Amino acid sequence: MDSAHFGNLLTTENLNGISALSLGDKAAKEKILVVSATEFLGNARLAQFIDMKKSAGYDVELVNIADAGTDATALRNFIRTRYLASTAQVALSYLILVGDVEQVPSWYSGREFTDNYFAAVDKADYSADEMYPDIAVGRLTAKNNQELDVILGKLLRYQQAQFTETDWIKKIAFLATNDRYQVAEGTHNYVIDNYSKSRGYTGIFPTATEQGGDKLYAITHRANESDVVKSMNDGRVIISYSGHGAETFWDAPRVTMDDVRQLPASSALPYVMSHACVSGSYGMSDGDSFGEVWLKEANGAIGFFGTSNSSYWDEDDILEKRFFDGLYKMNVKTVGMLNQFGLAGVRQDFGDGESAPYYYRIYNLLGDPTLQLFKENQRPIVSLHISLQASSSGCKNS
Repeated sequence: MDSAHFGNLLTTENLNGISALSLGDKAAKEKILVVSATEFLGNARLAQFIDMKKSAGYDVELVNIADAGTDATALRNFIRTRYLASTAQVALSYLILVGDVEQVPSWYSGREFTDNYFAAVDKADYSADEMYPDIAVGRLTAKNNQELDVILGKLLRYQQAQFTETDWIKKIAFLATNDRYQVAEGTHNYVIDNYSKSRGYTGIFPTATEQGGDKLYAITHRANESDVVKSMNDGRVIISYSGHGAETFWDAPRVTMDDVRQLPASSALPYVMSHACVSGSYGMSDGDSFGEVWLKEANGAIGFFGTSNSSYWDEDDILEKRFFDGLYKMNVKTVGMLNQFGLAGVRQDFGDGESAPYYYRIYNLLGDPTLQLFKENQRPIVSLHISLQASSSGCKNS
């Protein structure tokens, strides 16, 4: 599928309203539904965050999980009722879940946790609708007020552009694996050649002034953990990894939880895209996943888009390419809608198989779906409109 053809996807295919919201072409005011664990309702930074969204033009409703439903089915029914109550004046467009799965439930499919269950809500039967989400969802996976303060503090700082340094906004990093590396490197090279190089993004690997961003490729450029850490420490606006992963690390080049925890204090808050198996497993019962560490560390990520189960090479290739098509070609505004734009590409290419609906389930956003990324040294402006069968592409975890 070529990029030009995909450019027409949102206007030629029914995305249940996602198209109009993504492109900013809408009549209704956008509504954010915030469903919070009871213990966070009095959090001062949550109140500041909601005030910030209201001042940006959003309609915001804060709901106690105890009133919304304490299991996934009840919560979806509550969200569906709110969605169906949308009017020509105010339309529910975003859902932010505040709390870990023990506090604010997620849906377990039998193989993976997914918050997409709360996004595809216009039909009563989720299984008939899971590839056609109606709203964009993100989760702030805090277990306590201290963790939530860190997450919200970063979101407030980012969206209010409270930075002493801005060089990182024009720096981007691409990490590629040592297995099926032609696919992973080819995906990143598509983004570099079509978007990041011409827009002046740079990196420091393999050359000190690498045009288009870091090429931290395990095979072609022999990148290792030390090389990746140097680039991360230098500050990046986006970090995109494609390769093998686990619940607690990226495999090649290796990046560990300790690498994330040891990031130095700086203005940089990268958006992290993890095209790897299980690295976003926010439903873990024995500690935090790799993605949650990125989100919860004060010097970590502003958001993490990753998987709660195994991912596939070819589907990840399309997902990443379409994300950047949406960001730079189609001017899709928010990360929640950008993630949906990427998944819509997977659906178009793999919709007749098992992998497309599976991808809607496994890819989840840990972060704020209304977030707008910094682009080309410009301050982001919050929009006022705004059973699994093995794929032929091969599982990255195999």
